[in-house]
Amino acid sequence: MKVYLLNACLILLNFSSPLWSQEVTGNLSGRILDSAGQMLENVNIIVESPSLQGKRGTASDDEGYFRIMALPAGNYNISIRHIAYREISLKDIAVRLGKTSSVGEIYLQEKTLETGEIIVISGRPLIDPTSSEIGASLTASQYEELPLGRDYRSIASLIPNANESYLGDEVNMGGATGFENKYFLEQKRWIVLKQIRFLLSQKQEQS
Repeated sequence: MKVYLLNACLILLNFSSPLWSQEVTGNLSGRILDSAGQMLENVNIIVESPSLQGKRGTASDDEGYFRIMALPAGNYNISIRHIAYREISLKDIAVRLGKTSSVGEIYLQEKTLETGEIIVISGRPLIDPTSSEIGASLTASQYEELPLGRDYRSIASLIPNANESYLGDEVNMGGATGFENKYFLEQKRWIVLKQIRFLLSQKQEQS
C-alpha cells in the first residue's frame, strides 16, 4: 500500500514540475490607433525594465495590434513611437507570471511640424515653360551697341531660333523663310513682302 502511494506521488510530481517551470515569464499586448480611431501600422513599441536585460521591442501589425512575448515578471516602461505622431510613454506597467498584461487601446496624436521662415531668391527664368512663343527683349542701350542695321527687321536675328539667310530672304525663323515673316509694331501688323520692302528702301533714300 505504501509502495503504491509513493509511486502516485512521484507521478504527480513528474506531471506538475513542467507546469511550474513554464510560469517564469509574462506577455504584454495592446492596440495603437490614431485620434480618429483608425488602426496604425508599423508603430514602434519599446519596453524596458530593471527585470529585463537591455530593451525589447516590436511593431504594430496592419490592424494596430502588438504583442511582446516572454517578458520577465516586473514593472515596465513603454515607449510608443511613430515618425508622424507624438510619442507616448507609459510608466510602471506590471507584467505577471503566466499572464498577458494588456495596455488596451492607445490613441496617438498627429505631430505638428513647425519650420522656420523660408525665403526663396530667384531671378527671372530664362525660359518660360508655359509659352511656345519665340522672342527676346532688348533695352535701347543694348540695341545701340550692336553692330546691326537700324531697322526692326535686323533685330529679328537676335531672337532664339532665328538665323540669317544667305539667299537674300532676310532672317529665317523656326525653319520658315524670310518671306513668311510677320512683324508687329505698336499692335499693327506689317507683312513683309517685296513691294513693301521696295517702298521702305525708297523712303530711306529720300531721307
